[in-house]
Amino acid sequence: MAITGSLNFLSASLTGSDNINIDFVGLNTLMVDPVNNTSSILGHAIDAHAGEYPNDEIETMSTYNAVAIIDFADPTGGSDDYASATGESITIISTDGTSRTYTSNSSATNASAGTFEGDHAGEAVKARSGLKSCIEHSNGHGGKISVENLGSTAGTSPYALVLTQLIPGKAGRTIITSDLNNTTITDFAFYGGEPNQLNSLLLHRNGPYQHPSWKQLRGGDHPVARALRLGNTMSVEINWPDPVHKESYRQSKRGEKENYNLLEYDDYIREENERLASIGAYANSLLPNLHQYYEPVITTKHKPLVYDTTLGPRTIKVRASLMNQMTDFSSDALNEILKFASGDPVVGISQNIKYKRTNQKFYNIIRMANKYGATSFMYTERIYPREMNSHKKYNTIRPNYEEVPGTGSNGYDRALHRLFWKGAQGGAGSTAITSSTPSDGTTRLRTGNSVHITAGSGAFNSMDVLQSMDFSRHSIPPGTTAPEFSLLTSSALVGT
Repeated sequence: MAITGSLNFLSASLTGSDNINIDFVGLNTLMVDPVNNTSSILGHAIDAHAGEYPNDEIETMSTYNAVAIIDFADPTGGSDDYASATGESITIISTDGTSRTYTSNSSATNASAGTFEGDHAGEAVKARSGLKSCIEHSNGHGGKISVENLGSTAGTSPYALVLTQLIPGKAGRTIITSDLNNTTITDFAFYGGEPNQLNSLLLHRNGPYQHPSWKQLRGGDHPVARALRLGNTMSVEINWPDPVHKESYRQSKRGEKENYNLLEYDDYIREENERLASIGAYANSLLPNLHQYYEPVITTKHKPLVYDTTLGPRTIKVRASLMNQMTDFSSDALNEILKFASGDPVVGISQNIKYKRTNQKFYNIIRMANKYGATSFMYTERIYPREMNSHKKYNTIRPNYEEVPGTGSNGYDRALHRLFWKGAQGGAGSTAITSSTPSDGTTRLRTGNSVHITAGSGAFNSMDVLQSMDFSRHSIPPGTTAPEFSLLTSSALVGT
């Protein structure tokens, strides 16, 4: 840091920590730079503090101390100084996680016990000084949180305590829980900053050469572009989906301004100022309206076109690529916004909308084959999974396929269920099934009901007839053994 007069100059070498240099390849070692794929924004929100970027889990790069404020001023906006009532409490947590609760009472402050004098004839100064003593006591947050009393004299504004975490770091941004009356609490947060964070962030994002022209041409290396590519996602500005058209429009506008005379340029400036006067609408018009579209890495939807033709005395079978040559994106919405026909020969014609038609000359294969006597044309497509879901892992995972007891949407006791076959019959031993026999989905046994053929419980057969697994009410038919009888359901016993 060089000092010249009243100007401070930050050396470009002042970056990183004492032990680790800043990386140039986006490893998030010391600087954590998040990417928002939805808004295509790199970094934290614009109002975020610089302390959000350092990765304190690796190395503490700064001495940021979180600060909180407890304001005893009139919360309605007046100029009075209020004390808290008695029997109320405030809980404060330091950077290392130490939590202490301080309580107001009607007697004198007892810092070791964590109690401070509350309402004392309207003298809020006693409440502030008492709470300050409790926090700085060794039984409180002594050595971990410092307290500054901005209004040490009664009736003197401001009426606030400023709490500072003595241990720096993001963990110090804790929440204060309070039911103190007549107070306004501002939780611990970072204020101020350190100048070397900007250098570290710029080096992390762009390296030592920053953003020269040769780097501006390599948009695919930008962290946002890399994140989109990693997720097979395209980000399109809905207002200007065609970048060539957008640049042509801008170029024409630039050409117009270059030919303005002084009066025309004054008119242009006046119109721009009028738009700036309604800054909300104008600012929104400048922001891109971004939509994200997922595209599969590879698809196997389109099969070759197959047909028979003759070659001399022989009949041969021909396979030719067709739709693979003409389709554009798997996303219909993306094709629509970019105006790609994606193999559709007639889309946009009736509406007089110009669509880009990629390689639709391949339709001539069918025309020529038909002209020369080809037969048995066959074209097939894969319908499952959908092209958009091609080769996704979850296509082969069926976590909710196994049915559960009951007649719900996934119950095996409903009339039309997926359960096809179970190897085991189930039941109590090998002799009989009773109403208490459990049905757990591992056997052919379904849920029974305690009262034979009564609505509201049990399983339904394929004709939506309620069944019962309670056979204790029926006698075993002559010549039937108990194990054989146990294989029957109660619907076979109706009327016996």
